[in-house]
Amino acid sequence: MKTTIDVSTKLTRMIQTRAVLLLVTTSVIPLPAQVLTTLHSFDGSDGSNPGEALVQALNGGLYGVAPFGGVDNQGTLFRITPSGNFAILKFCAQNDCADETPSAPLIQGTRGDLYGTADTAIFKTTPDGATTTVYAFDDICPTNEGYLEPGLSCGIMESQDGNFYGTIPGAGIRNKLTECFDGGPCGAIMKITPEGTVSIVYEFCPSPFFCGDGWAPTAPLVQTSDGTLYGITLYGGEQCYSNGCGTVFQLTQNRTPTTLHSFCVDNNSCPDGAFPIALILGTDGDLYGLTSDQHGTVFKITTAGVLTTLHTFDGTDGSFPVGLLQARNGNFYGTTEAGGAYSSGTVFEMTPGGSLTTLYSFCSAGSTCPDGSAPYGGLVQNTDGNFYGTTSMGGASNDGTVFKLSVDLAPFVMTLLTAGEVGERVEILGTNLSGSTSVTFNGTAASFSVISKSLIVATIPAGASSGEIQVITPAGKLSSKSAYIVLP
Repeated sequence: MKTTIDVSTKLTRMIQTRAVLLLVTTSVIPLPAQVLTTLHSFDGSDGSNPGEALVQALNGGLYGVAPFGGVDNQGTLFRITPSGNFAILKFCAQNDCADETPSAPLIQGTRGDLYGTADTAIFKTTPDGATTTVYAFDDICPTNEGYLEPGLSCGIMESQDGNFYGTIPGAGIRNKLTECFDGGPCGAIMKITPEGTVSIVYEFCPSPFFCGDGWAPTAPLVQTSDGTLYGITLYGGEQCYSNGCGTVFQLTQNRTPTTLHSFCVDNNSCPDGAFPIALILGTDGDLYGLTSDQHGTVFKITTAGVLTTLHTFDGTDGSFPVGLLQARNGNFYGTTEAGGAYSSGTVFEMTPGGSLTTLYSFCSAGSTCPDGSAPYGGLVQNTDGNFYGTTSMGGASNDGTVFKLSVDLAPFVMTLLTAGEVGERVEILGTNLSGSTSVTFNGTAASFSVISKSLIVATIPAGASSGEIQVITPAGKLSSKSAYIVLP
């Protein structure tokens, strides 16, 4: 089902997929018109309560997961086109399904397959939905010294070294030395080879009494061009001695974490926020993220650990921010799962300086919420320039929706990895690429092949330097979303 709603303002109500209901009353502030289109309403049979961001695949389609619904309520893997053509790729009807109860966002791998995590396994799937198990969590530590509990993975990312790295917030190798304050496991960072060999890179909270390095790492890791990984923990840190308030950490090439920032130095007011839940790399080389305490904040932190709070939510402009991305125009866009004009969640835009505007408030038609509510999964900017996302509730059957939000941004191209060496092949993803006549790396012409209307494969040319990738198509010039780094 597809409905279109023209909007000047509209905001939200929330329910976290995992728990608590929060209502916030607010006033309506007129905004410039945006257009939100509901592309699909889930009805349970095709999935329910989607709570993860979508990903644009090499074939141009958008892919996502719903943790519930489908056969035996085990969740579904789905594909939807920008025009709203929806297809279920996988039902899990057996006990050993690799994608049973998917628990983290999918990623597009450079080898063409999509990768994801579920309660029991890391899995990969072809664009057509053929799913196989990369690694079963039950097998990670089969000794008496400890074990890795399945589930609760916060997702994986593909590194420049060709391996995948993932965070597991609610589980780790449990033994006598790694008990958190509540007696539970403290979390871990894992490395997964393309062949499926898994190893623990780091286990958080080595002390049973003080987790200065944090515990419960949340959100996928991010990587800078020098290979350094960065991440966040939901709890722990140097300033909190009970449940803790969370950290931002750095993982260098030797894969030893360094805490860059511990949140909430003042346990009473927490001016820098507390309990971080998202982290991304900005085009300026700094890191940007979200905290979830009180109504939540947006922060910026340099790789040297200098943190600046850019915006503090107050409920009227949203509560509990859950997703953040930087768009082609340099501004940041994200969602809150609660707050706003209707207490059902918002979509917001923020400048790099911290000026925030609410673009849309969900649940504009009272309790029926045809446009959805509680957008728990964040946004993806498709190469057509539009934003796509999911709501975990609302829609025709109150099982959630897939939506598109148009704010008149121009189309662009992007690469799956942000850095490479001369002679390496680079996959360039875009829209309407058929008939392209030129590809350049910061002005240096490259050899290339048009694979499909959504994919070009180019070779980094000799003499290329870091900068924009540009593609000349029959419709005009397309520039890359961010600068591509040509490594020595």
